Amino acid sequence: MGFPVIARLSPEAIYQEYENKPCMIGTPAMDEFGSIYRLCKAGAAITGTIEYAVANANFAADLCTGDMATCDLYSDTAAVGDFVIRIDDDGSASTRPVNFYEGGVAHFYGASTAERQTRRIVSSTVGTSASLYITLDAPLTVAITDGAVDALPSPFSNCVNAQAEASTYETFVCFRKIPTITTGYYFWGQTAGLCVGHYISTWPGSGANDKDVYFGNTGGITSTETSGAVTTSPQRAGYGVMCNTGNYGSVYFMLQLE
Repeated sequence: MGFPVIARLSPEAIYQEYENKPCMIGTPAMDEFGSIYRLCKAGAAITGTIEYAVANANFAADLCTGDMATCDLYSDTAAVGDFVIRIDDDGSASTRPVNFYEGGVAHFYGASTAERQTRRIVSSTVGTSASLYITLDAPLTVAITDGAVDALPSPFSNCVNAQAEASTYETFVCFRKIPTITTGYYFWGQTAGLCVGHYISTWPGSGANDKDVYFGNTGGITSTETSGAVTTSPQRAGYGVMCNTGNYGSVYFMLQLE
């Protein structure tokens, strides 16, 4: 049994965008300092200051025409060994382009709880407004009867500026390292390691024992002191590396999105 190998990114690879995909969406890689990145795709042009986090636009559930949906299996069944599955997704070619579900997750349901299984999705075909095929990373090991599937696209496949969608429902998936990313292009987004963000309202660390940092709706960084963490449960970004009682520049923190 071998150990998994994570790709090593050069600085040149990080500080550019890609018209053509260098690997599967969501693939992890590491820079020479140990920070972790994921291959991401811009669902719309990403602009503005790089100190704000990038949001995931795959958040809305709307039956099988939404971005996260429970769909019936085309024949209601799937056999042991199946890894290419047809599902009743009624998205069109415009809303379900080729590989819309790449890097996502398929969670299968059946007539009994023993039939439930989860697989990663490595590719998907173009939507026909009636159905499409998803290819799994491994075959099913239990037959499914009267089946359905939660077809969940990758959180890295539709990246946008913060507040491009309903801001209070967005989740933040990475920080980009280049100022502008073209719609439909690919880039390496940082998900873990030393990072710089823009403060919101109050500098994190300005209060005693104020170490954890959180995302505000803008993708900037705030603290428990101003985030309302106890009552509203905002998304945690990591912890402050350099904190003090005074006002300072950008927030230097340890990003912990994974």
